[in-house]
Amino acid sequence: MVLFFSLTTPVGIAIGIGISNVYNENSPTALIVEGILNAASAGILIYMSLVDLLAADFMNPRMQSSGRLLFGANVSLLVGAWLHVSFGQMGLCFSQVKTKIILFQSSKS
Repeated sequence: MVLFFSLTTPVGIAIGIGISNVYNENSPTALIVEGILNAASAGILIYMSLVDLLAADFMNPRMQSSGRLLFGANVSLLVGAWLHVSFGQMGLCFSQVKTKIILFQSSKS
């Protein structure tokens, strides 16, 4: 796996540098490809976190035998997910404010 990663990373960087001159990031094709790749990577991340990481913890016999511990783990999971979404929304809001400030400053010039 290390060999595969160490070989494919430079190849990907070289491809990115090679197409940077002809790549139009606002073209419909580029936006569709970017959306598909983002969706695939998000799906893989969700699958890995739910199936490989959380399932092992929640199927632990110690967790299964204690209702209080199971309740606490579920509440922690939901609070953590809510905080993650909240911080993501704050970052989105800050980036929109920053964009509006930049557009406002450039329109004054």
